[in-house]
Amino acid sequence: MKKGQFDAKAKIGKEYSASGEINVNGKKLVSVDASAKGEASAGLTINKKKIAAQARVDAQAKAKVAFGHTEVKFGLKIDFHIGFSFDFKTGLHFNIGGGIHAGLSVKNTKTGKETKLFSSPGTPSYILYRKRKIGKKNMKKAQKNKILGQACRTSGYRA
Repeated sequence: MKKGQFDAKAKIGKEYSASGEINVNGKKLVSVDASAKGEASAGLTINKKKIAAQARVDAQAKAKVAFGHTEVKFGLKIDFHIGFSFDFKTGLHFNIGGGIHAGLSVKNTKTGKETKLFSSPGTPSYILYRKRKIGKKNMKKAQKNKILGQACRTSGYRA
């Protein structure tokens, strides 16, 4: 903690996993592996120059099922964050971002041929990202219900 500055951070998360298989006469017929985890965090900073707060949520789920010569994998990742800061010189800044990444693949373990459906894990299927700035000068001029109109302008501010 710096002198004259207040910082607070919090984080919480959980993780679960399960696996199993079905064997008949010593031969594996089906195996399943699945896991899911989620995490949420938040932070607040207050000092002489600005007030800033941010929150983030991350979630991930994946599963793999194998039967015969076929292996099916599914993965889903979701991340979302929102933050704002009020800089006493430049005004109010906020950003919203995140994405959903989904992947499904089917593989023939005998031939090695893999077919990917949706997008492969790590490739964004959907992205949400916005950054906005409301200048201090505009806030003083804005009437009570006009502040939301100012939020629609793109920001020159980069965090």
